[in-house]
Formats: sequence, structure tokens, C-alpha cells
Amino acid sequence: MKNNLYNTTLIIDTKKIISNINFFKSNNKNIKIIAMIKANAYGHGDIEIAKILEKENIYMLGVADFEEGIRLREKNIKSKIMVTAPTKNNIQEVINHNLEPCIYNFEILEEIIKINKKINIHIKFNTGMNRFGFDNNDINKCIEKIINNKNIHVSSIFSHLANSNNNKNDLFSIRQINRFTKINKTFNKIFKYKIDAHIHNTEGYISLNNNNIIRIGLGIYGYTKTYPEIKPISELKSHIIQIRKIKKNESIGYNRSFIAKKNMKIGIIPIGYADGIKRDWGNGRLKFLIKNKLYPVVGVVSMDSCMINITNTKIKEGEEVFYFNKKRNICELAKDLNTIPYEITSSLSKRIKRIYI
Repeated sequence: MKNNLYNTTLIIDTKKIISNINFFKSNNKNIKIIAMIKANAYGHGDIEIAKILEKENIYMLGVADFEEGIRLREKNIKSKIMVTAPTKNNIQEVINHNLEPCIYNFEILEEIIKINKKINIHIKFNTGMNRFGFDNNDINKCIEKIINNKNIHVSSIFSHLANSNNNKNDLFSIRQINRFTKINKTFNKIFKYKIDAHIHNTEGYISLNNNNIIRIGLGIYGYTKTYPEIKPISELKSHIIQIRKIKKNESIGYNRSFIAKKNMKIGIIPIGYADGIKRDWGNGRLKFLIKNKLYPVVGVVSMDSCMINITNTKIKEGEEVFYFNKKRNICELAKDLNTIPYEITSSLSKRIKRIYI
């Protein structure tokens, strides 16, 4: 199907994905990379991204929901897949599709024991994030339930840094790492086989400690300014599909939230809140890039469109418009919108055409 059929496209540069992965491999040739592709690979298309990562011999893929893992299996993805948020109700489906569940409470662990089938598991411990995971006083009980069960193999134990994007002197992250190191030593002492241990994400790996196994999301998609070698892999491009002249005192959009103070010209872009552009980003909060200049949205964002102020310009219908690209860095865009790049890309609707180059 021809790409020019689509007014709005997310263009993904596959070479940059590989380059970003190689950045971590260049620092440590023996590194094991767990590539996080949950939430449709943070909006970039999980199936295509998984195929690319599989060719790069990634150690493991990470998803959150069991259906995300099943979809990858149905598309013939053979890699090890870790499911980070299974529940008691779907743990059987996880096992049936050769997925590896993360165990974060005793309810799920008991369910796995009942299933009585050989399975690799990953055990999550809470060291300060206070989200998923066993607490420190659960360690002995957890080990007791697993140690003599021949069907259960602990592939890894892991935790999650709460504040890893801070500098090397972040005492909270250091405390988390120290707590996790003690847990790891306990497992190494009791279990007779090698168990992987991972706590570092992209920023944690870069700023705190170069470990031998990491979970990366930022590192794949390039949404970090910590290292210039890591590049954003995508850009979102649309077009102006209509231009209107607005007279002074006329309103624009729903609720008449914008009233023109003078005669002006606006361009309509076919992307709205159904595509991932938040409704309250209108009236100057969000700006789109056209030929190296930013133009603000006027009026509230509609479901399928938004309007930008192009008064006193020679911009014509059909002009390319960028939500983010090389010159409109997504990290800067996120900062302007008081959010993070992940929220921007993972919110992108599936009706936006993904193009891989």
C-alpha cells in the first residue's frame, strides 16, 4: 500500500534502533538486554519492533500484559518473553503460550504451584518503588515455596529503580541497589544454579552502574538526552489539509474557547485526541513545526483534528507538519507539555500509520 495515502504517519528508523542497541553492546560485549516492548512497543508497533530486536539476538523481550505476549507468539516471535504484570486469572494462558511470568505476590506463586508444570519465572522484589513486588520480609517464605519444587526454575530476580534519571549521587537509588544486592546474595547462597539479577533501566545503567543485565526502553527508542549516541528512532508527520481565513471576533472550534482578536489564517491538521493529542493541549499549549518554525494550536483539540495559527505566512494546503522530529526533539516537546516522551508515543492511536524505513 502506498505511503502517500496517509495524511498522518509515524516514521520509524530501524537503523537507529540497531544503533541504540549497539551502544549498550559496545560498552559491554557480554551484556544481556531485556528489551521492553510493552504498550505496543511504546507506540511504535510491537510486532515489527520485536522482529528487529530478535534479529539482533536480544536476550529477552518484556511485555506487561499477557495478551501482548500472546500476540507476539501468534506472529511467530520465538524469543524469550517476560510478562511483568500477570494475574492469577491469566497465569495459565501465560504458561500455555511459553511466556515467562513475573511473580510479585504469593497468590500468583500459589497458582503456579497448583498448575504443576515446568516453567521459568522471574521474581520481583520491592526495594523502594512501592508498586509491584515481594517485600524484604517475604524473602524466606518465597524461597521455601520454590526451593524444593522441581517444576519451577527461577530465571531471574529483579527490582525497579524509582529515581534512576537523577545523578550518580542519588542516595535513594543507591539504597535500592544495596537492598537488592543483599536479596541477590541470599538467592545465590541458597539456590544451586545461576539466577540472573537486574534492577537497572536505561538511565540507571548509564548514571549509576554498568551491570551485566539491563531492562531498556529509553535505550531502544532513544528518548534520552543523557548520551548523544542514543538517537530518537521516530518522527510524526502530518499535513495541512485545509486553510481557513478567520475574521476578527469569530470563534474557532468547540465551546468557542478561542475568539480571534484580529483577522487571521488557520491550518487544519488531521490529528486529534483520538490519535493521542490531548484535548486540553489546545489554545497555545501545543505547537507544531513547519519549516523550522513552531505554530500554536488555536481552539481546543477535536477528536480527529486540530487547528494552528498560520497568520501572515505563505503556508499552503498540503504543507508538511511535524509533531516531533529531529528539529523538534520529543524530549523538548514533552517538557513543554509537562509530560514524558513515553506518554506521548504510547498514547498514539493505532489508526496512525506506522512506516518502517
